[in-house]
This record gives sequence, structure tokens and C-alpha cells, in this order.
Amino acid sequence: MSDPLIENIDAARALLSPPMPVSEVELTELLSRAQEHLAAALDETMARAALGGASMRTIAASAQVAPNSVPPRLARSAALAPYAEGGKVTAEALAVARADQKKFTFTPRRRTT
Repeated sequence: MSDPLIENIDAARALLSPPMPVSEVELTELLSRAQEHLAAALDETMARAALGGASMRTIAASAQVAPNSVPPRLARSAALAPYAEGGKVTAEALAVARADQKKFTFTPRRRTT
């Protein structure tokens, strides 16, 4: 199974590896494409932080974005897109996603003896 976070980071790295274009127009184009991949990677990381229990306000502060920009970014992530409603992930939908994640997490049994 592919990981969208790693795929986007690798794509940005590939775009930014030498040789770099000499033309400012071509460099602008290349940086714009790299920025798209980095934004997608940031969305994935924000979704993982949200699933891990971080609040949307904490995520916004760590990403240096406005708190109201977090729900749509979470909706664009692979992990939380199925929980999006109207292009946003609400606090209620995030709670459901967290519960679903716990349901499918393996917990080893402890010895009782």
C-alpha cells in the first residue's frame, strides 16, 4: 500500500534535485509544482496529527495557518477524505474517524498469569 505522505515528499524532492532550470519562468513553474506536493504532504501530516489526538487549533498553530483552514485541508487528506462533509472535516466527523481507527488497531493480549 502506498503512502501519500511519502509519495508527495519524494515528488517534491525529485522536482528540486539538480539540475535546476536557469530560466526564472521555468524555475517558478517548478517551484509551484513542488509547492503543490509539499502542501499535499502537509495535509496528510495534519490529518495524522488529528487522528493522533491533536486539536485543530494545535495543528493550525504548528502549521502556521489559520484555524479555519484546517478542516478543508483535513478533507483533502487520504486518511480523512471519507469523513469529509461539504469539503470539510468537522469535529464530530473527526471523533468518528478516531473511533474507527481505534476499532481497527491491534492490541496484543496481556498475560494474566
